Amino acid sequence: MNNMRHVLVVVVLVVLAACDPAYPLFLRNGLATPITVRATFEEGAPSEGVLRPGERLTFLHPKGEIKYIVILSEGQKLHELDKKALLDMRNSIPNPRLVTWNIQSDGIKPLSQLEAEKLEKSH
Repeated sequence: MNNMRHVLVVVVLVVLAACDPAYPLFLRNGLATPITVRATFEEGAPSEGVLRPGERLTFLHPKGEIKYIVILSEGQKLHELDKKALLDMRNSIPNPRLVTWNIQSDGIKPLSQLEAEKLEKSH
């Protein structure tokens, strides 16, 4: 029975490893004003949300599912991220699960978990 259980666990792990992994995308509003985040996906309806200053948003998506993200501040387009830009962001860091992307007027910069926690405590 123990051998059968061991084989079953190995089979489950192999199946899970073969599936496309889900990659989180953590976005944080680093501005002093609210922003609107619009996301377009490969499949499904577009999504839009408003983030107050310091607020975070998380997308959990299979690799490559997000086609496009537009970030608006005070009704003006602040940043546009297409699939290539999103992939470049993800590939620029060792582990995307450990980074929050801080949206600022001059760019979108990665924050470590510790940095993100410090910013959240200060608000």
